[in-house]
Amino acid sequence: MPRSTQRGYQPITDWTAGFYPGSLWLTYEYTKDKELLKKAAHATSLLEADKDFSHDHDIGFIMYCSYGNGYRLTKNPAYRDILIHSSKTALKRYSPK
Repeated sequence: MPRSTQRGYQPITDWTAGFYPGSLWLTYEYTKDKELLKKAAHATSLLEADKDFSHDHDIGFIMYCSYGNGYRLTKNPAYRDILIHSSKTALKRYSPK
């Protein structure tokens, strides 16, 4: 995922990976540009594998910015399902200690 002109592309597990698709979703919301809708959906789909990313707490940043905004704007049930799956993945990090 693109991060910045200085940092270039980062792996999909980078904590900022959801920001690019999230920005596309927000720009689509403002402009209603159908090309942005397609780009947002495509960039979001690249993060699906992160639904099982349990190595740290960053799954929230990754998934909510992308799939969360996608679901909010499209009501696509597949996005909702991935968000729920991601939430369950995040819960695996809970420790009563």
